[in-house]
Amino acid sequence: MKNVVINKVEFGYLTGERPRVQGSNARLGEHGQTVRDPIVRITSEGVSGFGRCRGIPDDVSMLVGKRVDELFDPENGVREAYQKYEYAIWDLVAKVSNQPVYQLAAAINGKAVQSPLTVPCYDTSRY
Repeated sequence: MKNVVINKVEFGYLTGERPRVQGSNARLGEHGQTVRDPIVRITSEGVSGFGRCRGIPDDVSMLVGKRVDELFDPENGVREAYQKYEYAIWDLVAKVSNQPVYQLAAAINGKAVQSPLTVPCYDTSRY
């Protein structure tokens, strides 16, 4: 991934409405009915990673021109300085390396997983 360079970063918000007004807590007043989650899309040569972020619009431009290996260490995951954009970076690395995120995360923890990953669950749709 040394040659994979970020050439575009886009910041935006996913806006939604809660079914009812969210109550208050000891620290904050009423939370309201609108939810605005910050999101970022990081692109390298037509491949994009997308996810929720904790950054602000003015900060994301600093990612342009960075190599992916500056942001992500295959042995430890997203480097501390870039954890604001963790989900998008994981998504981009997974797409560039042609692996699902769960396989990358498992490898960091020294585990192998079958692909595709299957997880048992209870299905109530049958009668």
